[in-house]
Amino acid sequence: MLRTMKIVATPEQKRQLEQMHDSFTSAIKKFFDVTLAEVAGSLVSRITDNFQILKPASSS
Repeated sequence: MLRTMKIVATPEQKRQLEQMHDSFTSAIKKFFDVTLAEVAGSLVSRITDNFQILKPASSS
C-alpha cells in the first residue's frame, strides 16, 4: 500500500525555496548563455566521436 504525506511549508520556507529555484535557474541559464559560449572553441578539439567498443567480461 502506497502512503502519501503532505508537507506544509511556512510562507518563509516557500520564499526561500523560490529564491533557491530562481538562483539555480539563473545559474543554469548563465552556463548555457555565457560559459558554454566562452569555452565552446576549446571543447571542439576535446570532444570526439571515437568511442571504444568493449567486450563483456567473461563469466568464468
